[in-house]
Amino acid sequence: MKRRNYIALLGAALLMACNPDVELCYDSHPHRSHIDFLYDWVHSDGTPPDSMRVMAYRRRNTLKYMMMVTAHASGNVGYMLFPEDEIEPDTLHEGTTALWLHNGEYEVLTYSGLPATVEEDYGDFLQNNTLELDSIKLKYKTIQYVDQSPLLKDYIKWIDSNPYSGFIVNGDVPIYADKVTLTVPVKHDDTPVECRFTPTRRTQKVNVEFGIDPKEEGIVIDEVHAEMSGVGLQMVVGTGVVLTEKTGKVLFSPQCSDTPQAGPLSASGHFYATGIVRSSSGGKLRGPGILQLNVRAHITEPRLDSDGITRLHTRSKVFRATINLYHTLQETPSLVYDPTAGGFVQTQPEITLRIGQLLELTREKVLSHPDSSLDYWIDAGTIVIDI
Repeated sequence: MKRRNYIALLGAALLMACNPDVELCYDSHPHRSHIDFLYDWVHSDGTPPDSMRVMAYRRRNTLKYMMMVTAHASGNVGYMLFPEDEIEPDTLHEGTTALWLHNGEYEVLTYSGLPATVEEDYGDFLQNNTLELDSIKLKYKTIQYVDQSPLLKDYIKWIDSNPYSGFIVNGDVPIYADKVTLTVPVKHDDTPVECRFTPTRRTQKVNVEFGIDPKEEGIVIDEVHAEMSGVGLQMVVGTGVVLTEKTGKVLFSPQCSDTPQAGPLSASGHFYATGIVRSSSGGKLRGPGILQLNVRAHITEPRLDSDGITRLHTRSKVFRATINLYHTLQETPSLVYDPTAGGFVQTQPEITLRIGQLLELTREKVLSHPDSSLDYWIDAGTIVIDI
């Protein structure tokens, strides 16, 4: 009788050991395989990010992982961040450790955009077994003044006319993500399981094009800085749904055509955003959907000196112009409500906002044409700088 009970218990133990849904322990390795994370950056805009977050979710017999890995085409290593009982303290944050998953069927999400300016909302996902990968959100941090971040050192002299919200400070950095399914079998050798990612851009590339027309001689444009408001501050990274309740502002630097000929100059610039929320009406100058410019110029003009002789004098000036892109964003929307997604999503990965109204400058001010059927520029004040 005792022998039969012993055999039965031994058989039950063997069945448990062979059951892929039962974790006997984390220290012995028959249920754990190293993963070779591979990244194909065919969809990147320029230089790919240095590192990527990886979140893995095993739905059956729930198990969740979080790790940071390098983001090369192959040979990626990193460090484990969750679960805590699988973190090896001597390798934490060294970034040189081969990574693993216990066997099973996983959904695996990878994403970038993690400088100090982006918050991740993953705590509930890791601690709550009922939440899935699509609960993870990215949230832009905002600052109130540009001198609060070294990333915005080029905009220290920025003058803002739309203080409804704060600035995001990494509008020049796209965020990438990809989500795949992965089977991790029980392996009896050291061959890693390949997990292949082809990240795509989750942030929308927004191009802005406009013309600057100096109406008087002697006006030379030196530099243009711009601010666009209405950037959605939160995105569900797995689905691309943009939460539009709170928006912020992004700074960028349009470049002017350097053709020395008379007439309008062409200016264009771009930034990356979750999406742009349009103003609720065309008459507002605060809130989302507003583009501001600080145009730095120098002006050479004749002036009668105290000795009665007319000489050419040069002064520097900052023209401040504001425009509500209500009609422009109506014709080229950035976001659209998708009932199947249950929220706002990007209309397309890249949009171009072409402003039909020229920005007209005299030596003294920005000209405004409120009777225009187009979105129109408004003079937000000029600042004279002595040279």
